[in-house]
Amino acid sequence: MSDRASDCSCSPSPSRRDFLAATAAAGAAVATGRPAFAGPFSPQDDPIPQDKKLSQAWLDSLTARGEQSVYSGSELRWIGMPVGGIGAGTVYLGGDGRLWLWDVFNHPHEGVESKTIEYLGQTVRPRDGANYVQPVEPASPIQLGFAVATRDASRLLDRSGWKEVRFTGEYPVGRVEYRDPSFPLEVDLAACSPFAPLRAQDSAWPATTLRFTVRNPGARSIRFRFAGFLENPVLHHHHGQAEATLKNEVQRFAGGTLLHCTAEAPAKAPSDRPDLPLEDFEGGDYGAWTATGTAFGDGPVRAEEMPAYQGQVAQRGEGLVNSHHTRAGEDVVEGDAHL
Repeated sequence: MSDRASDCSCSPSPSRRDFLAATAAAGAAVATGRPAFAGPFSPQDDPIPQDKKLSQAWLDSLTARGEQSVYSGSELRWIGMPVGGIGAGTVYLGGDGRLWLWDVFNHPHEGVESKTIEYLGQTVRPRDGANYVQPVEPASPIQLGFAVATRDASRLLDRSGWKEVRFTGEYPVGRVEYRDPSFPLEVDLAACSPFAPLRAQDSAWPATTLRFTVRNPGARSIRFRFAGFLENPVLHHHHGQAEATLKNEVQRFAGGTLLHCTAEAPAKAPSDRPDLPLEDFEGGDYGAWTATGTAFGDGPVRAEEMPAYQGQVAQRGEGLVNSHHTRAGEDVVEGDAHL
């Protein structure tokens, strides 16, 4: 995905103006000698002919291998390719390989940024394309990244550390190349989310895969280290509101290493004071409580007298308050009708 404006658009219900503009463009294409993809048709042809008279040249163009689009320099600023996994929240791969947005915290909103802007005298909402009129600056709510280091130098894997960074997007895989004549190693990144057409379960893992390849183009041997860092994202939107201790644990297993991020609430000191019940509802009436209306009846109901469809309600004791009044033989609808 890119926040730059697209060269084409589609609508489930085009307006007359859009239709005329599209047909005029098609006519201009024919007039200027560009090949038409269908036709020609005559007035005697069926409005929806079985033979669409599709041009073979146009059909061949649908499967012809195109040229790669490679982005660099200032173009990297506007790149955001989804790599979060189907149904797993939105994470973008930036043009320089950094992950941004991280809309995975269950805070629903419209658009990359939920903003409304004024454009050409009109109010543009997120659903209308506000984020395309004013593209979003890549930003991450949490600190994370990767770096590579030799004995003499180190580089963060982003735009700041390299002479040349190039991005090639071929969804679902985004590729980033890091090059710098002053650094002895070359690094390539291939990033993607699980994506297998027609296999929903295999495509819905909440994961992003980043595969780094480090290459030594020189003749001498070089020892290097590769490192990553990640801020603990647990309770990110509740900093200062929840009393908890963030905990990071490195877990190693055959073939891999895992950073497990959690949050632990402090243990509560036991209280010496016993519970003070306000009412136990074990008697035949509500005691000091006053019930208004008819829903609560004249007194508590016994657990064994409740309708079976209400299930177990985990009450303490035998008596409880129940506003679903079926004490006089009411059915489900009548039991809910009491006020």
